[in-house]
Amino acid sequence: NNDEAVGYLADRLNRLGVEDSLMKAGARAGDGVAIGAEDNAVVFDWEPTVSAGAEMLGRRGEDHRLEEPRPAAQRRRDREAERDDAEKEYDEFDPF
Repeated sequence: NNDEAVGYLADRLNRLGVEDSLMKAGARAGDGVAIGAEDNAVVFDWEPTVSAGAEMLGRRGEDHRLEEPRPAAQRRRDREAERDDAEKEYDEFDPF
């Protein structure tokens, strides 16, 4: 929720070559990316840093990419809701 911290992290990951690796792997803007172990991963929709041409300017700590809808986050919430519904149905099932 801290825009400046997110921007800082994005800059550091870019310097480590994460963006280049994602591009080489075929990632596109908006693709879901997970960092960390699957059960505790940080998931976000990847938006590549603009490296040439016109850049979006904003105040320090602002990142216009954070204002865009996050389809991967919504997909994750949808999957979790489906799993919760299935677990509830399983728990309520009584064959006798």
